[in-house]
Amino acid sequence: MGNLLNFTSKGKGKIVVFLHGFCESVEIWDHFVNSFTEEFQVVCIDLPGHGKSEALGENTYIENIADLVNETMLSITPDKFILVGHSLGGYVTLAYAEKYFQNLAGFCLFHSSAYEDAPDKKENRNKTAEYVKKHGVEAFSNPFVPALFYRGRKEELKDSIIYATKIALKMKSENIVNTIYAMRDRKDRITVLQETNLPVAFIVGKEDTGVPLEKSLAQCYLPQQSSVLFLAETGHMGMFERQIECSLFLKGFFGQVFGNPNLA
Repeated sequence: MGNLLNFTSKGKGKIVVFLHGFCESVEIWDHFVNSFTEEFQVVCIDLPGHGKSEALGENTYIENIADLVNETMLSITPDKFILVGHSLGGYVTLAYAEKYFQNLAGFCLFHSSAYEDAPDKKENRNKTAEYVKKHGVEAFSNPFVPALFYRGRKEELKDSIIYATKIALKMKSENIVNTIYAMRDRKDRITVLQETNLPVAFIVGKEDTGVPLEKSLAQCYLPQQSSVLFLAETGHMGMFERQIECSLFLKGFFGQVFGNPNLA
């Protein structure tokens, strides 16, 4: 496809790569990744149509996005790395692990799922896309982003909600719509979890309405090597809602993976 994705890089050492979620950008990780940069090189990538990366238009498919992530990473390093995907970024991570597993040392699903959308969820995606077409980015983003956070802590987390909303408001409506369709049409990748030999981490919000707890429970035991963090009173945005807990968990996972003498 030719066009590399926009990315940021901080720190030195073994490489960990963060893929943001829907209506986010590399900015979503700005404060979260600082705790890793003394030990690791942290790469954050803007997915197509998000942040400063060019859109794919009607060619916005999860598989195409994974191909662009691969092209971008090949321009950065020949070494194996850990891929951390939040929500939409997790869908891309699974597609990447399916096709380019030889480039990975491990991966993490950060509030994400290997299951395809159920029929009712697909229909809801269609309704959301039509709403964005009709009403625009602001009318969509202002209620959408706060709903990602656990309702019982919204006042406590209001600054984070404002920050995340500002990122979403930078999106173009056509890029939102095309990404919605890409998420709707993604295939089930449960077999990736069942068949992978890679270490896999899961970060699960017990109050996540986007990835219900029962789906997380059904997938997190499937890999041969699983590490799981369950977060009480947490929705879909653990990087804000439980920054310390998520950072410590990931730091431990990164150390475990890169400390493996069998990693080639």
